[in-house]
Amino acid sequence: MKYFRFKYILLSTIWLLCLLSPAQKSTKIAVINDIHYFSDKLAATEKAKENYTLHTGRDIDILHEVLDTVIARILLANPDVLLIVGDITNHGERQSHIDFIEKMQKIRDANISIFVVPGNHDINIPNTKEYNDNEFLDTETVSASEFAELYADFGYNSAISRDTASLSYLAKINDQTYLICFDTNLYDKHKTNSISAGKIKTETLHWALEILKKAKQENINVIAMMHHGLVEHIVGQSMFFPAYLIEDWQANAQIVADAGIRAVFTGHFHANDATSYTSPTGNTITDIETAGIGHFPFSYRIIELNDNQLKINTYSINSIASQPDLAQIHREKLHAKMLTFAKNRLKSIFEKLDPDIENFLVSLASQMALLHAIGDEVPDEDMKKEIEALSQLFDNDYINNDFSLDFPPEDNNLTIKWKN
Repeated sequence: MKYFRFKYILLSTIWLLCLLSPAQKSTKIAVINDIHYFSDKLAATEKAKENYTLHTGRDIDILHEVLDTVIARILLANPDVLLIVGDITNHGERQSHIDFIEKMQKIRDANISIFVVPGNHDINIPNTKEYNDNEFLDTETVSASEFAELYADFGYNSAISRDTASLSYLAKINDQTYLICFDTNLYDKHKTNSISAGKIKTETLHWALEILKKAKQENINVIAMMHHGLVEHIVGQSMFFPAYLIEDWQANAQIVADAGIRAVFTGHFHANDATSYTSPTGNTITDIETAGIGHFPFSYRIIELNDNQLKINTYSINSIASQPDLAQIHREKLHAKMLTFAKNRLKSIFEKLDPDIENFLVSLASQMALLHAIGDEVPDEDMKKEIEALSQLFDNDYINNDFSLDFPPEDNNLTIKWKN
């Protein structure tokens, strides 16, 4: 009788403690990248802005308004943390960094922690320019140490640990979650222009692995961010677009997956895509790449993080006050750009192509690139017919029956579990 009474009291106490213990609050994280911010102080007249647009294809006023819209939406979402995943500036202009930091003051005033990593357009750019009515003029860029000083309040001052070989650092998201911010850029090798390619330095990887070893011992979850892609997001990316992946990506993906990272936020390729990689030992890491807000589809992410999972949602800016049809206009611009790119790329691969075949391949490749930028690539009926025609052209049933435009999982709205 005494045993049953003790058991009843014990179970009642446990039940009461569960009721009284507050439920763990989830952490909300916003992600932006590839802003390519350009200070209007560096193109002070309308003619200078036109000159800039002609040279870069970007419209200063439109992109500033898109950024202001994203800031307003982030403030409305009220996240705990904002991640900025590189290519903050147009081309590393010191003034652009200064003005962007000023733009972020609204976020900081709302007590939202900001963590940043540089992109290949942010540091030590040899040919940084400002614009006047008729010409380009040299303007000041920033060194690696100056970047860390400028963004001291964006992760560097509050870092738990800093890598001595790069601008990588470790930040605390909450008591159960760390964030490794990898600097994967090659700005120390810039000579005449910026280098698009990237890598994780050997010293940086060793630094990160020590952190991950300790985190595993302490049962702390770890996510990461880096500007360059960790894994392939399209078939043949490492062959056709190697500069958008870190050097030796497969080996690095296996190492960090086995070390315990389950999710990494990336940018650089200007597309909304999520791709999972599973190591030979069965550990999975998902690379969540965001298209960015400096170009169509003007996308950012909002993540709900808790003990068990990351729930990721993607949002895009389709309209702004000065351009209500923003998405449609810039979708058409991107499609035209992809047509030109695909045509030039095919000419570089094939010495001579039948004009009809060339036009067909250019059309299909440009449509695929556009769908990839948006994410969750679902071909319409016309595109399905083109894929069928492609299989007949190369007499390959695989293209028609098993051809997929996208690697799993979903790209825009997905959930990642902490445990496999």
